[in-house]
Amino acid sequence: MPEQDQAHAKAGVRTGLNPLALGTVVYTLDGALPVEYLNDGDRVITRSGARVVRAIEGDAALGFALRFDRPQIVYTENAQVVMA
Repeated sequence: MPEQDQAHAKAGVRTGLNPLALGTVVYTLDGALPVEYLNDGDRVITRSGARVVRAIEGDAALGFALRFDRPQIVYTENAQVVMA
């Protein structure tokens, strides 16, 4: 396992392809919102600070992936998730 993945595992961070399930609460500058309520341009709280969502991919069946200008660790109600 690569060194960065080991560090993420120790910190409780989910890595890899991580679509967020319908209803997953994501922390934003406007408060905690379910992922399906997010839009392009919303500001999401990440380990690097607030970041603008560039795109949201997926749907309720497959899950939602947030896209940023570079990979980010996103804070949700129950986990920290890497969005690449």
